[in-house]
Amino acid sequence: MSLTVLAGSIWLIQNIEVVLFRQAAWVCVVSLLVGTALGTIRTVTKAKYVNKEIHGVPVERHTIDSYLEHWGTATGIFVLIFSGIRLRTGSDVLFSSNLHFLGLTSTLLFGSYFLSDFLISKKWNSLLPNFDDVLHGTIGKYLLRWKWNDKAKYRSSQKSAFLLYLIIGSEIVITGTIKLAAMFLSVPGEVVSIATSVHDIASILLLLLVLVHILIAISKHSHRALLFSWFTGKQVRRQLDGVEAESVSTIDNLLPDENKT
Repeated sequence: MSLTVLAGSIWLIQNIEVVLFRQAAWVCVVSLLVGTALGTIRTVTKAKYVNKEIHGVPVERHTIDSYLEHWGTATGIFVLIFSGIRLRTGSDVLFSSNLHFLGLTSTLLFGSYFLSDFLISKKWNSLLPNFDDVLHGTIGKYLLRWKWNDKAKYRSSQKSAFLLYLIIGSEIVITGTIKLAAMFLSVPGEVVSIATSVHDIASILLLLLVLVHILIAISKHSHRALLFSWFTGKQVRRQLDGVEAESVSTIDNLLPDENKT
């Protein structure tokens, strides 16, 4: 369904003869507001449940919110990267610019949907890494081959990656906003030049981060199991590094009905 919408949107902008960044910049604001409103409504009204973190227990990892936030934002980022490369190489500038606009509106819509959920639900408690997550669970585990046992729903490396996405993404949004504002306001050329350079550098870093993200998800067996759940939404058996899975039949008695297998 999402791929059909994306393909239809790309086909539609092929026939547009105007620069959408100039003629429809207001759509960016609307995307931001709509995403924030929908995310807030969804977070406030959705049913409350506890996702048990018990070794060996099949748990529901991803709800409809997760799908929208992850794949919607990811789709927007992929379109932004692809169209950004085309813009830098001068390939069909009008279409590439409007494709960039499409990627931006998608990212703003689903990104703000996530951000409102992130803030209201206080997800920073589970998504933001601590010092041990970065040093031992990411750098130590993957670069220095240290032993590290993840003990939460999100792996330390996932939380570290999230922080990097947050930092780099913020730089891209801020500098992109400056470049967009320069189309309508009198912004000093030096500011636009610096913003453009930072925007390009941050975009390259984002591309590298995405490539590493995909490579690790595919190459590491423990991550492939989690990747599978992103496509199916089905429950997955959590068996953490170095921890023997307990009897599911025994632990099932400790779970609420909606988490039982």
